[in-house]
Amino acid sequence: MLSYILAVSGTCTDPGLATILATVKKFMNILWIVGPILAIVGAGIALFKLMSNPDEKKYKPIFKNMIIALIILFFLPMLINVVMGMFDGHFDLATCWNQAEIISEVSGQKSTYIDENKDKTTIYTDPDAFDGKTGTQKNVNAEGKYSASYYRNEKTRIRYNVYYQNDSKWGAVKYPSGSTINEIGCMITSVAVVSSAANSSITPKTVFDSGHRHSYPRNGINSLSNGLFSCASGSTSATNIKNALAGGKVVVIKVYGSKKGGSSSFTSSQHYMALLDYKDNKIFVGNGYSTGGSGLAGWFDASKVLTSVNEADYCTPTQALLDKY
Repeated sequence: MLSYILAVSGTCTDPGLATILATVKKFMNILWIVGPILAIVGAGIALFKLMSNPDEKKYKPIFKNMIIALIILFFLPMLINVVMGMFDGHFDLATCWNQAEIISEVSGQKSTYIDENKDKTTIYTDPDAFDGKTGTQKNVNAEGKYSASYYRNEKTRIRYNVYYQNDSKWGAVKYPSGSTINEIGCMITSVAVVSSAANSSITPKTVFDSGHRHSYPRNGINSLSNGLFSCASGSTSATNIKNALAGGKVVVIKVYGSKKGGSSSFTSSQHYMALLDYKDNKIFVGNGYSTGGSGLAGWFDASKVLTSVNEADYCTPTQALLDKY
């Protein structure tokens, strides 16, 4: 069955394939645990009977087969996962294999993100409202309320567009599953926010059309920025993330809410966010989910942002990108 699936497709644009792969992985994980236990029990029974009756030769091949089965059942799933991990980002099927559970889950999932700001703010129409003397943004309001169309990093001066999933320009665009960018597009919105520093015309729709709708954020950013960012997976440690942001890097994180065994206040399930700056133990979050145009982009306490972080992709701006600003 697995060999058939591997031959079906080399991409992950079909949620149905992701669902099949996710099911195979679940079966393998169960087999990885239950199989060796059964093989050990079978080998023990055969060994006991062989010791009780040494002349009964039929138990020797049974014992041998149980040992072989034990070795295969224990190491085969591990070997497959290791191989897929080695080729992740270089081979489409490997990326699909490693992301299968996430893609399968979000393909039929509505947004469960929590809007902590019920009041609406006025959209700031001047994209260049930046106070060059003090080095601060004029339109950064209270926590979670940011009313400009972009954010400029105060250390690198790099400018990032601030995008929301429900923007009418792309919010209704549908994935093959039927779900929309507004409903499940947090990852591609985060990719667009970071990639816009290299090319301001990049939007969530650009990422969607590029084929990176189901890849890791780091893969999409590396590709769409044409090498102006160097992105790689890294530690989910709060200290490491804060240090990276303080050094001028940006970090895309995936956080888990209560439905995924986490405690993030940004979601009850799972959510990607682009972290763009850090100062005074606060993080500027380019958060793509919004309601009523207000959004949840803005400065938040680091302890609130870096709760239940499951993945972190670190993106270092190249000198060529810094020179643009």
